[in-house]
Amino acid sequence: MTSWKQTRIFGVAKYKFSAKQESYLKTDFGDPLFIKEETEEWFRAKSILTGKHGIIPKTYVEIIDEPIPTKQNFLARETHPYIHANPFLILCKRFIVTYRKIMDFFCFEKRDFAKQDEIKFYVGMLIQLQKEVLNRSGNKDDVLQAQEQILNMIQNCQKKLRLPAVPRKENGQIINPKAFGMIESFEYFKSLEDPRQQLSLEKEKKGAKNIQLLFEFNAAILLLPSEAEVRFFLYSQSEKRPITEIYSLNIEKTGMNKDIDKHGKLKTVFKDLTASDFSGQLYIVCQILRVGPVSLDEKYQKKGEKKESEYKRPFAVGVLELLQNFLKTTKETKKEETITMYSLTNEANFPKMHEIILNSEQTLKKLDHGVTISWTVFQGDYDDIIKEKEEELQQKMEDIKKKQEKQEKTGETETETETDTEHTISIDRQETKKSTNLKSNLISMEAEEQKKRIEEQLENIREFKNTGFTLKTKFPDVILPSYIRNDLYITLLEGEFNEERKASSHNIEMRVYVKMNDCKDAKNFVTDCISYGENSNRLSVYKSSVYYHKNNPKWLETFRINMPVDQFEKSHLYMEFVHCPVKEGQEDKVISFAFLPFFKNGTMIQQGLASFHTYKYVPKVLKDEPVFYLTEPESQQKQKTKLVPRKEQIKINIDLCSTRLTQDTNVTGLLKWKESTQPLNQILKNFTYAPQNEIVKFIREILDILFVLLEQKGSGKDTKKSIYESIEYVIGIVSDKRFKNFTPVLNDYLQTRFSDKIINTQENDNQQNILNQNLKKSLCTVYIFFIEMLKSKLSDTENAERKSLLSSMKAIEYSFKFIISSWILNITENPNEASKKSKVKSDLKEILALINTFMKRTTPVWINAAQEMALRHFKSIFSELSRIFKLKELAEFTKELIESVRKEDLKGLNQSKLDLIVYLFQERVFENRRSRVMIIPIILKQISFHYKMSEEEFNLCIEILLVILKRTFEQQKLYESKDTSKQQEIQQESFIFYEENNQNKEKPVHKERQPIRELLDFPRHLFQMLNYNDECEEKEIQDALLKHDGDHTRTSKEPSLSRENKPSELKRATSTSLLRIENDIPSEIESSPEILSIKFKRGEIRRKIVTGILSLFQMVDSSHVKTLLRVYDSHQQLRAEFLELIFTTFIKLINSPIYHKKLESLSIFQYFIILKTLKLFMNELHEKYIGSSYIKMWDSYFKALVEFIKSPTLQLESLKDFQSYQIKAEFGDMRLKAAKILEKSWRILDQKYSFITTKVPDFLSLITLDHDKLKELGLNIYYSMLVEEIKRTESFTVVEQSTVDSIDMFIEKKVESKFNSYFFSHIQPKFKENPTYEAKCLNFVEQLQQLMDHLSILNDYPEEERYEDERTFVLLNLMDYLQKTKRYSMYAKYTHYLARLHLRNRNYTEAALCLSKVNDILEFNEKKVEEKMSELYFEYPRETTAERKERIIRNAATFFDKGKFWEKGVEFLNILKERFEKFTFEYDKLSEILKKQSEMYMKIFETERFFSSYFRVGYYGKGFDTEIYRKFKDKEFVYRGAELEQLSVFMEKMKAKFPEAKIGSTDPDDEIKEGNGQYIQISNLNPTSTEEMEGWKRSFSDRMSERIRKYYTHYNVNTFMYSKPFRKSKEKSSNEFKDLWLRNTFFITEDAFPGIKRRTTVIEKQIIEVSPIENAINSVNEKNDELISKIHKYESFNGKNISPFSMAFNGVIDAAVNGGVFKYQEAFFNDEFVKESFQNEQCVGDLKYALKKQQSVLEAGVLLHSTICPEEMKPFHENMEKQFAKMKQILAPSLKGVQLIEKFDF
Repeated sequence: MTSWKQTRIFGVAKYKFSAKQESYLKTDFGDPLFIKEETEEWFRAKSILTGKHGIIPKTYVEIIDEPIPTKQNFLARETHPYIHANPFLILCKRFIVTYRKIMDFFCFEKRDFAKQDEIKFYVGMLIQLQKEVLNRSGNKDDVLQAQEQILNMIQNCQKKLRLPAVPRKENGQIINPKAFGMIESFEYFKSLEDPRQQLSLEKEKKGAKNIQLLFEFNAAILLLPSEAEVRFFLYSQSEKRPITEIYSLNIEKTGMNKDIDKHGKLKTVFKDLTASDFSGQLYIVCQILRVGPVSLDEKYQKKGEKKESEYKRPFAVGVLELLQNFLKTTKETKKEETITMYSLTNEANFPKMHEIILNSEQTLKKLDHGVTISWTVFQGDYDDIIKEKEEELQQKMEDIKKKQEKQEKTGETETETETDTEHTISIDRQETKKSTNLKSNLISMEAEEQKKRIEEQLENIREFKNTGFTLKTKFPDVILPSYIRNDLYITLLEGEFNEERKASSHNIEMRVYVKMNDCKDAKNFVTDCISYGENSNRLSVYKSSVYYHKNNPKWLETFRINMPVDQFEKSHLYMEFVHCPVKEGQEDKVISFAFLPFFKNGTMIQQGLASFHTYKYVPKVLKDEPVFYLTEPESQQKQKTKLVPRKEQIKINIDLCSTRLTQDTNVTGLLKWKESTQPLNQILKNFTYAPQNEIVKFIREILDILFVLLEQKGSGKDTKKSIYESIEYVIGIVSDKRFKNFTPVLNDYLQTRFSDKIINTQENDNQQNILNQNLKKSLCTVYIFFIEMLKSKLSDTENAERKSLLSSMKAIEYSFKFIISSWILNITENPNEASKKSKVKSDLKEILALINTFMKRTTPVWINAAQEMALRHFKSIFSELSRIFKLKELAEFTKELIESVRKEDLKGLNQSKLDLIVYLFQERVFENRRSRVMIIPIILKQISFHYKMSEEEFNLCIEILLVILKRTFEQQKLYESKDTSKQQEIQQESFIFYEENNQNKEKPVHKERQPIRELLDFPRHLFQMLNYNDECEEKEIQDALLKHDGDHTRTSKEPSLSRENKPSELKRATSTSLLRIENDIPSEIESSPEILSIKFKRGEIRRKIVTGILSLFQMVDSSHVKTLLRVYDSHQQLRAEFLELIFTTFIKLINSPIYHKKLESLSIFQYFIILKTLKLFMNELHEKYIGSSYIKMWDSYFKALVEFIKSPTLQLESLKDFQSYQIKAEFGDMRLKAAKILEKSWRILDQKYSFITTKVPDFLSLITLDHDKLKELGLNIYYSMLVEEIKRTESFTVVEQSTVDSIDMFIEKKVESKFNSYFFSHIQPKFKENPTYEAKCLNFVEQLQQLMDHLSILNDYPEEERYEDERTFVLLNLMDYLQKTKRYSMYAKYTHYLARLHLRNRNYTEAALCLSKVNDILEFNEKKVEEKMSELYFEYPRETTAERKERIIRNAATFFDKGKFWEKGVEFLNILKERFEKFTFEYDKLSEILKKQSEMYMKIFETERFFSSYFRVGYYGKGFDTEIYRKFKDKEFVYRGAELEQLSVFMEKMKAKFPEAKIGSTDPDDEIKEGNGQYIQISNLNPTSTEEMEGWKRSFSDRMSERIRKYYTHYNVNTFMYSKPFRKSKEKSSNEFKDLWLRNTFFITEDAFPGIKRRTTVIEKQIIEVSPIENAINSVNEKNDELISKIHKYESFNGKNISPFSMAFNGVIDAAVNGGVFKYQEAFFNDEFVKESFQNEQCVGDLKYALKKQQSVLEAGVLLHSTICPEEMKPFHENMEKQFAKMKQILAPSLKGVQLIEKFDF
């Protein structure tokens, strides 16, 4: 009997409730109720308004958390109490308040009255809708509709204001982390990130797993030769088969249907498609077969005359991909497409033409146009769409029409009235009146649009309803008991036919009939049983397509046979094979026939391929005996009397899709066990060999029979064992993954058969003999049978066979379900049996104990597979056991089971155990407090063991923690709701807590009821797992890098944390978790798919863990803080480390948000939780953690507060006005709240001086914010730190240095302007408070301003290649300033920054020279420490100065090596060489240095180097816009280009940099210089020396090779030359050498090249003219040097190619012989030229000396050539000797008397 519990609570009627009985309480919507008693479903209450008593369903009442009011108090209220209980009205009220604030903002601040009126309209609408919800006459449907309108109105307003949409669930509930918790909100938002996942989730929730495709044929826009048959079916490329029946229709030659009335009605529904069908590649296939004669003659084609005989002939095929088009299709919206058709080059390919098209195996001929179709997608079950959707749309249409009628009658929408204050909210009357007209128009427009959309949807639904459907050829994923189908699909595959001595092959048409086995007439076939599919015409005969002259046709045509079940056993398939004539007038000829019975030995024909022979067609015999072939004895067949076989073979495929027929003899044997002659044990044994796919079709019938067999007389022990094994076999099949979709069938069997209702036995005749009253008797006692069998199996697991034990464990879930269901049915049918409950419980406990014993076993080796199987199928047992056991008893068993599972590294077993734990915490056992407290500690121990075992176990451990936290949040909300009945339940469950003290003694602690108190040990586990995840990420990235580069120096570090939860782990976690140092990963590797995949995977895990941490702290309040830290007992320092870990985690969360920007509600609420937690810990810190030993903890605490205040998400000034108002309305300005905590904490702290080095940048950064109070707070704390340092050290050196570092940081973040505007104006007045240091402080401020100016200029130029020169120029000025002011750390930083610019442009030498500058300021100091520095291309850890210097030298040497300045690299490495050799004696490192130097020397000797080109650049004109280039006006510069860079390339680069400039090589005139344009003069330069400029030759050792000379020519060069030839004489001379003058322009630069910059200013310019004879002397000398270098190179001949040597010497000799010398003699070796000038006489002598020297060099070269030239070059050498003799003869007169001073001894 139902028992009533007393209670005293206040509630409000949610819906109108009619009192149909006297005991009922009649209520209207919103009536206040005083609830006095309750049951599980009813309240007994008193109406506060009427005073009447009665009962009312609980679902009709909303509980209000308020004292019970009197009638007068209730009527006097301004606001109805229901608004505080209804989430929609709470939401409505919140948004009304927010929108009013935004409205005021536009009115008073923006003065945008149009926007104000727009928002005012929405406010008025919300108030009106709120009133409709509170209307007393409202019923349930009206309330829900008004609530939906509220949500839609809010969404529209949010969209209008460009604010994020309000997230909500399907049932309309708003997703609010505060109400739903962080975890549930996170899971919901995460599902939104993947639309397909969300679609899947919605389908799963709605139970709508099927997809219905409404298909329509429009027209065939093709040139058809005749009438045609068009076939459509769905084809899965992944399965390589059609998955549906064929939808077939006939069309005219025009491409339209014969019947005009059917136009637009040629439709079908491809029914019950599933997501798995679309997971592969799904296509619509269209096949067209022309209908006419075998061959089309010209007469037929032209006139279209029909012949009597018409056959189906292949014509065209097309396919259309369905998946991509499906994804683009809006639900329930028609989409049109055209299928491209392809003609046949070989008609034999027609059956597989669609596969050829998809695979592009052949060149195909595309037809013009194609077949137009359309489709509409419906999601849901077929019957639901027809029944529910139409009703829903019609109801919506009625509602809209009613509203419109109401509006037309009143002429306007309802205006606000204040007469009924007891059910309305007070609003602004004037506000509503102004929005009346606007609202009326809006409602009218929206109503018409809605009506239009609904009409369209209704039309589609009606069309869908009146359309036939086309089925899939296979069973659906789930076969429910109500699903009935009986279809046999025959696929005609191929045939082999004889030519019968004909010259040509047959034209074969296969005709298929169904005949009854007792047929008396040869033409009496079963009618209307053949069709293409459900939505095709029924046929009596199926005719195949005809292939022209093909004796081996391949049809691949499928048709369906559908008949009553009993007719299949009485009929057979009859086939005729007809030759179709080509000529008109000839008759068809049946050449053979075949037959195939549907049943054999009482069993349906087998599935799959069927191959058989044909027989000679004898019309007379068939006429007399229509089915003689079925009874013809085999002996007579051999004698060939009547049934004459032919040498022809036919192949067909048989596919049965029936819930009533089976093709397996073993299943038939069990179903017809009474008719069988076999022993029962043999039948049962055979049954276990039956195919699983046959068994699942008859689960209900098989189980009925097996349970009935238990009641049969003579069922002994062996028989019962066989029955149990058969039941296990059936359950095992359903439990298998392949048949998991049949689980609902088994569950339905449990619900229907084991109910107390009369069992429905309206089955077929065979089963009516089985389902008798014995079945019910058996079901009532079957629990005894299962208990006996389980005890027997589990008590002897040591000797059990593997297969048997695995089967038992697989079936254990349903074994328990059968036991419980049978027991409950038994006591329902036989109430007297209830006294045996204790015995049943005792038996079950014994079984559970046996299971625990079984789980502990370790032998045999395969036992873990059975244990894994048991755990996997044990989940739902708990919900069944709760029907008999109490939750506490279940908790005890759960604990014992989990502890009994052995802890070993067995992946499958461990995963199954953790899966079970996840499931358990989602069940009712978690709702019981005693159960939670009993299980959670055990679970935490399991997690500590498992989370490092494998990736899968790690993820499961995280899932367990999240599930526990999620359920705890639900219980916590329940606790906080103060529900009286629930409070009583909690009170009954509460008990005394215990904890261990230092003496390991138990003592009672105060009672704690809040569910969160049970989880206060969770943070430690969450942080450990967070740390472990980060370590795994680091290891995986390192492994990926090692895999990418085998020579990588990183070592793989195995993440390892102790298995015990030691507090000391927290110290490690602090340094690694979230705040770990990132690896130095090259950018190209970091963006690789492998690295990105690792980061994504670990990032997802990190998000889950952090969400768990936030969820935990969401539930923590001030009463929990001490308990939270109690886990560390008396270890105060460990508590501090734990707090530090929390704060550092918060810092990372603030700086690196884990939630997507779109998840604004989660992101904002995260800050709310962080602030709440920081505030909670404030008092604890102030009380117990003051002192120098807690500096690191306080440092993290302050850092967390500062980062919180600075978070961009909370900078309301930078957010959109609406966003900032929304955040303020819900949370206030959280920055100011954090600022108060920061100010208070800083004020009470004693050790302020300890934070100067670390906290100055943090507190100064507050000044850069856009809030005056925050700026003031930052400045005040900064000044207090400065004063603190002055008090202690009488200086402020540390503050000064930290301030400089901070300014550098502000420049990088581009917030220096915000800092400048406040800091410098507000800090100086504060210095006056300390006159002693005022002057020094003001000087300090002045220096800061200077530094800020330099840094600001650098910030003006973006980091782009076009601004490289400007940034370099500014950087050099900054570096000079920093060096002068001795700010060496910043100097090193910006020098590295300059090196980075060079490296980005591959200027390796310049980068190395930058590092040399840093090296100059460092010493080999082993004590001094350099801080970590991270710069692109450079990653320096925290290390000693000596280590930093060594690292920089090595980096510089590497860059010198890449820049090919090996000489400088060797010189630089000498620094380390001397240190390792003479000071540190590190000979291993010395060896390494020497090897590196050796490599560089070899490169100098062997490698051909090419050096940079140099360019003179002058800027002219007033059009240059940047300040730097205005300073460069009319100045010239020298640029160092790339190796061998051409002038044209350099000009293009300059043109790209200055697109509006004119670029040329000519000198600018005054007009250009003074004009407003841009002119850039560019010319090539050659490096030279001051000696050459002064006319002296640069001397090199004769032993120096040309390669080395080139280096010294291009190294440390600051003099460059530009040569331009000219002629002084206007008349051209016949001898070019006589009048060839040179104008050499020399440029001396400010800096030498190479240096740390690639551009330098020209500081001096000289122009020197070179006379023709001087030019000749220089040319001969240069050639002499080149020849000497060649001789040195080849004198140590080692098999080199001597062609360059030969060509060089032969070229000089040939030129001299062929006129070169003669030109010199003619021009200069005459008296006339000598008399012109004394200088000429000296020059003539110099020229003769140069020629004499050249002759000597040539002689040495020819001699060397004779010794090294190979045999084949001897003729060439002899010719060169002859030419050289001629040269000497020519030069002899001119060189007579010339003596060489130097000797050339080669």
